[in-house]
Amino acid sequence: MKKAGILANTTSRIRSANLVTKGYSDYTMQYYERMPQHGFDSYRDIRSASRSDFGLALSGALETGMIWKLNNGMELYTGIFLDYALNDVRKGSPTKESIVYHETGAHTFNSILVSQNDNNPITGKVQPLAVGLRLRWSMAFRK
Repeated sequence: MKKAGILANTTSRIRSANLVTKGYSDYTMQYYERMPQHGFDSYRDIRSASRSDFGLALSGALETGMIWKLNNGMELYTGIFLDYALNDVRKGSPTKESIVYHETGAHTFNSILVSQNDNNPITGKVQPLAVGLRLRWSMAFRK
């Protein structure tokens, strides 16, 4: 069975009590820290949000289950299902840096879904996966 779904967008909220960034250079063989002008520092109470837009999701679906006959025309259906997106639902390729540094110290922290590093996406394809249990109770009304 195949399904199609439209994912509109999502907003990710990033919050951290403390973030410490450090760097290491193979060329100079040095660690860099406490250099806020280069982004190496301790940051407290970080709050940021970023939005991701998604496109059409084409999914393959599997489901299996059993119907249990109960008394007086009642039935209980129990089943398990798996839905897996067959395509990448992200629109376009990521264009934002994971952390955007500002001289004022009000840095922007972006979700890994929209971030890239040296023009390479941090995440690969975004393909939703759903696994679950389905319960359905039905009654027959008789005249």
